[in-house]
Amino acid sequence: MEGGGLVRRIALLTAATLILIHATGVILYKLQYPETTLLDAFNVATVLIFDGYSNMFAQLKLPFRISLWMLLFSLMMTMAGAVVMGMLYAFLTARVLSARLQFRHRPARIPRSRHVVVIGMGPLGRRVAGCSWIWTSPWWP
Repeated sequence: MEGGGLVRRIALLTAATLILIHATGVILYKLQYPETTLLDAFNVATVLIFDGYSNMFAQLKLPFRISLWMLLFSLMMTMAGAVVMGMLYAFLTARVLSARLQFRHRPARIPRSRHVVVIGMGPLGRRVAGCSWIWTSPWWP
């Protein structure tokens, strides 16, 4: 299997898992707190996915009741979001570094037609190169 296909599969699997965890969080928060709107449940799940656990539960005494399993699920949502963001940063860093390395080591493109190959830069080679320059053919010293 080629590397690009494997990365794409891992990315799709990771995105699908994160979307599933997010949707589960929305549903659980809506079921646990029926008085909240669906938009509020979506907002809570989104904040938790994007590393907002401390924003929601950093207080010593919470202003609302939450069960232990829901608190642990919220922590799992935040940890899953942090892992995915770490994977995203690692992927982007690897892509940027590999692109820079490929850019530096890419050999020059050799023309397929309308060129002259000069072997040796003695007096004759210089004359041929000079004539080639006049004829505007690309040349490689």
